[in-house]
Amino acid sequence: MFGARVILNLGALLLVGGCATPAVAPSQGPADQTGSPVATLSPSPAEPPTQKPSATPSPKPSGSPLVYQTIPTKPTGPELTGNPLRAEDTDGSFVLSLASVQDRYRAGQLIEIDATVSYTGSAAEVVALGSSHSLVGFALEGGDPPVLITPAYTSDCAPHSITPAQPLTYPFSKSGSSSPDDPDIAFRQSYFADRELRLPAGTWTIRAASGFYTEGDCGVGEIVSLEAEITLNVVP
Repeated sequence: MFGARVILNLGALLLVGGCATPAVAPSQGPADQTGSPVATLSPSPAEPPTQKPSATPSPKPSGSPLVYQTIPTKPTGPELTGNPLRAEDTDGSFVLSLASVQDRYRAGQLIEIDATVSYTGSAAEVVALGSSHSLVGFALEGGDPPVLITPAYTSDCAPHSITPAQPLTYPFSKSGSSSPDDPDIAFRQSYFADRELRLPAGTWTIRAASGFYTEGDCGVGEIVSLEAEITLNVVP
């Protein structure tokens, strides 16, 4: 699961919810002098996926730089409607559902997505132990040339209460890493500049991942791992 990997990139900036935070090195102990847990950041890989070769020769000369799309700040035409999208993943008594209000959007149109972690067991309440920022991270992949932005988490251990009647719902949020050396740095900067999700034309996959413990402490016992994805069609 992409959200479970811890990758430390000291040359990158961690971006959460539109804000840039310098990446920090792992702590040498479980707490600082005040007794508070020291957070370790896990930014996503900076390199986009390798572009698949095309059967049609590219009109660009060899060695020319890739030109990445920009993200419109408002719809480029009349807003579209579409069918709702939903995907689920299950691990034991836990379910992760990822939902979009619709399956197609105009470029620059506001995209509404949320993820929900539900408990279907018999206990009156369970406590999920994981990142204090969120139990769910969101990744974005798509475009031409392809872009891949994976989520980042703090490594602290915080409790999140879940009951069968009260699942935890998280609206789409942005996190990840960015470096001036990224070939798609202009796209990343425009992506993180806006807390809302808007995209340029293309086919885009949104993934949600959740990993947490339900017994003992973080790092002890079996981890619950969940991942779901949906694909959106964004038209010019």
